[in-house]
Amino acid sequence: MVLKYIGTTEKMVSMLMELDSLDELRIMSYEHGNVYCLHRIAQESGIAGILKSHFSSQMRDGMSMAETLLMTSIYRACKPASKRAFSEWAEGTTLPHIMGFQAGRMTSQHFWDQMDAVKQEAIERAEEEIAKTLIKTMGISVDILLYDVTNFFTFIATDNKRNTLCQRGRNKQKRDDLRQFNLAILASRSSYIPLLSEVYDGNIPDVKSFPSLLSRIRKRLSVIADEIQDITLVFDKGNYSKDIQRELQEAQVKWVGSLSVAMHSEYAHIQRDRFHRIKLSNGKRISCFRMEKDLWEQKMAMVILFSKKLYRGQMHGFKKALAKAITYLKEIDGTRKKIDTVIRELKNLLSKEHVKEVLILQITNEGNKIQASWYIDKQVYQYLLKEYFGRKVLFSSNLDWTDAEIIEAYYGLGKIENYFRILKNPFHFSVRPQYHWTDQKIKVHVFTCLVGLILTALLFKKLQDNHIAISPTRMLHKLSKVRQSIIMEMSGRKGKPRTRRKLEEMDTQSYKLYELLNS
Repeated sequence: MVLKYIGTTEKMVSMLMELDSLDELRIMSYEHGNVYCLHRIAQESGIAGILKSHFSSQMRDGMSMAETLLMTSIYRACKPASKRAFSEWAEGTTLPHIMGFQAGRMTSQHFWDQMDAVKQEAIERAEEEIAKTLIKTMGISVDILLYDVTNFFTFIATDNKRNTLCQRGRNKQKRDDLRQFNLAILASRSSYIPLLSEVYDGNIPDVKSFPSLLSRIRKRLSVIADEIQDITLVFDKGNYSKDIQRELQEAQVKWVGSLSVAMHSEYAHIQRDRFHRIKLSNGKRISCFRMEKDLWEQKMAMVILFSKKLYRGQMHGFKKALAKAITYLKEIDGTRKKIDTVIRELKNLLSKEHVKEVLILQITNEGNKIQASWYIDKQVYQYLLKEYFGRKVLFSSNLDWTDAEIIEAYYGLGKIENYFRILKNPFHFSVRPQYHWTDQKIKVHVFTCLVGLILTALLFKKLQDNHIAISPTRMLHKLSKVRQSIIMEMSGRKGKPRTRRKLEEMDTQSYKLYELLNS
């Protein structure tokens, strides 16, 4: 059986003599697929050129500012770690060969010097041009735009007065004890591409930041969209007020938002038998009730929907909080615990998940002993279970939209929530650890994280267009399995050794992804 034809006898003898003349054969293996695909899509999409046109051409260690920012973005997408750890990571990849730099020269000082020269105005202009370019080249629809906010805690010291961006506030990862900064993102429902971002002070609540950000959103939309009047902005319940409604009206932007059921209890009293079933575009069926109502002198379409997923989550949280409160009452009953301590701890327990509405209790301090008695209000308990839990109140200025259109527009916010989960993924994209403590460098750092996310989203869209079901993080993981070897033949003669680059064997899925993304 012939495995491979290698030519005539003379050629075979020549090959054997050549192999015999080799003193040494060196093989070096590098991570290749992920960095190569990210760098290539940066070139193909024009993002590399946009960075070059908006940032200073100053050279440090053989790299321009734009190249450093692109290099950092690829690093954040592949392995979010400190700038000090970059050179060691880069030495294990083909990125130095692709971009033409020496990994050993890319020290933390290199990044510090390059980032220090980045201007916020340049970041905003670059982000704007990236959004405009991708909308045009990728056909991204901007008819429905999604807006949401998250925050990132830091370990910046309390007595650090040079940082004004990071302040204490309500942290979404329950780290209220640490200073944090906020990040707002505006994105299209039709893609994973952020069209606008804003890093701002960590102690500003969402409802107060949104009005000031609306002016930036309006300016950005005037650049990237043909007709602002055709745009619907979608946001969550923490971002709505009378002032915001007035701003949206002045901007001639339509909107979809949500209201807190707790703050608008009249929607909780609509009996479930008045709800009707509708079918969404994905085939899912959902129960809802529709009505029209004036909000601050403007007629709105109100859609009250029932979500089984939300119901299960609220039920679980409620029963867990209630059980915890009852357990505490049993533990303190008959003890000599200080009454002030008991009241303080009970106040915290009763504030959770509607426990205060259901658990009726009496605490006395007789003979220096705590006497605790309680019972559950069954009527309120049944009301929460049968009518209250699982409800979400949506509203829209689009009176001609169907129930399904309003619900699906709101559900699109899950795309931004996915952004935030990705940006907190410790293995790819993560904003943390950020290892920066000045306002300016934190903003530059976040920008590179978002560029890394955009590059990944562009690769991901290619796979989606070819009906390949895989997550962005899984895609990068599989591409990291595509490795390239450098084979150096050391003959012992004068001159440079003969060098060849060759892809190593890989699993079938990694090969298919790599081939498709480079076709």
